[in-house]
Amino acid sequence: MEYYQLPDSQINMTLFGRSIPFTYPGSESEKNIILMLFDGTEYPIIPLEKYYPKNVIDIGGHLGETAIYFLSRFPRTNIYSFEPNK
Repeated sequence: MEYYQLPDSQINMTLFGRSIPFTYPGSESEKNIILMLFDGTEYPIIPLEKYYPKNVIDIGGHLGETAIYFLSRFPRTNIYSFEPNK
């Protein structure tokens, strides 16, 4: 098996009015997954009246993009993200 490290790439995102660079391994498929997450197409939020989660637990946090997505949708929620791989 051959392994090589792709150069890192960045996506600039806006969160709470601030521009934040998000660094990820530089593959096109990785970029597409992250962009689908950030624009809400990967995990669409179902609008429920008066629903606001106290906690979000993200098991398999990958690069943290899902935690950022939920934080952007629920800014007062506690976000716990765990990733078992380095």
